[in-house]
Amino acid sequence: MLGCTNSAGVAPVADAAGPDISRESAATDNTGGDRAIIAADTGEPDATAVSTPDSAVDDEVVPAPTDAGDNSDEGALPTDAEGDTADDAATALPDAASGVGEDAASVPADATDDAAMAGPGDAAGDTGDDARAIAAVDAFDDAGPEAGADATVSVPVIPVQSGSLYTFAFGDTTFAVDASTGARIVTFSFAGHNILTTPATGDPSNYGSTFWSSPQTDWNWPPPTQIDPGPYVGSVVDGILSLTGANAPALGLSVSKKFSVDSATGVVTIQYGLVNHGTQARSVAPWEITRVAAGGLTFFPMGTGTPSKGSQDLLTLQIVDNVAWFAYDKKLITNDQKVFADGSEGWIAHVDGDLLLVKAFTDTPAAQAAPGEAEIEIYTNAAHTYIEVENQGAYSKLAPAAQSQWTVRWFLRKLDPSIAVTVGSADLLRIVRALVTGA
Repeated sequence: MLGCTNSAGVAPVADAAGPDISRESAATDNTGGDRAIIAADTGEPDATAVSTPDSAVDDEVVPAPTDAGDNSDEGALPTDAEGDTADDAATALPDAASGVGEDAASVPADATDDAAMAGPGDAAGDTGDDARAIAAVDAFDDAGPEAGADATVSVPVIPVQSGSLYTFAFGDTTFAVDASTGARIVTFSFAGHNILTTPATGDPSNYGSTFWSSPQTDWNWPPPTQIDPGPYVGSVVDGILSLTGANAPALGLSVSKKFSVDSATGVVTIQYGLVNHGTQARSVAPWEITRVAAGGLTFFPMGTGTPSKGSQDLLTLQIVDNVAWFAYDKKLITNDQKVFADGSEGWIAHVDGDLLLVKAFTDTPAAQAAPGEAEIEIYTNAAHTYIEVENQGAYSKLAPAAQSQWTVRWFLRKLDPSIAVTVGSADLLRIVRALVTGA
């Protein structure tokens, strides 16, 4: 997703090392020298998730904008293709200028201020000893300061609007969001290679990266139009793209999404919000669904328990030193397959050819997963058109008129040909951990 040799691009990583559950009724679900290190807002990815958690979640919740309890149709958004009216402009969340409910993770911060933070180590417990790991996340060919320097200035990339499409372009990298289709992320590409599927490369309805409320049993299939794929409205303030969907009456929830890109690091920060428009508290979890082409290698560090299945066939993972790996093999995908698992360290990664996508978020303990769901979910369809790389936040109570926040950071890096893209690759793990932790 994200090698170029200037401050606005990404250098190659140097040598270092049928329906799914989301489609069918959830009632059936179970449950280095002067080299710059790429890092964004180093430290634990923040995710202010929800109010009055069912289990301890140290997350902030702010009051959501309301219209005095009236969720009627005044100021309605445009209707979608099905004639559904995005029924409540009052569901609009505060824009980026208001700062309501935002935390430090919602805007890319100084990418170096916590660079000394030790990240997960290797098997020996070493956390910074491998020069290959440093080189592997060398950013922009010496364009930035060394890790630990405090001179980095976070400069946002300003998105360009063309109709409903908002595009962040930096170097050879492009990140684009379509407001008319559920504020879906439709492009994250490097040198023209989009790591996300499109209607032409995957499924005409299920493509790109989207967001739902969890658990799926709250809405079965398909998701409410107001959440996905109905139109969102919004604005750009100080480089932050803020998009808001309408209230979904069946759920009493609306979704907001804020996107920003740091030009110095190439890190994309996404802040998802859920607003409870009902009169009663309700429990809900955030859920990001990212669709990539069928193929490649997906991996994440395991948490507690063992992988499990829902209504589809079990997607088989290989566990090596407590890291789960899914190496796509078309011959083994004869039916829709899905796997549920608890992760650790707060990240999941996918490699497609020489591109590495990493999604980082606050780790969610297994006990805080939504009913019948899991922190990490991977799905692949029998038609061999796409893989869903999914991550969920904590399932917690959201008070009436309250707004939740959950932050996910995206990294796209071009891998050096010397990196072995194989199950158990220590080099891949070092690269990802260095990116996520800024170590």
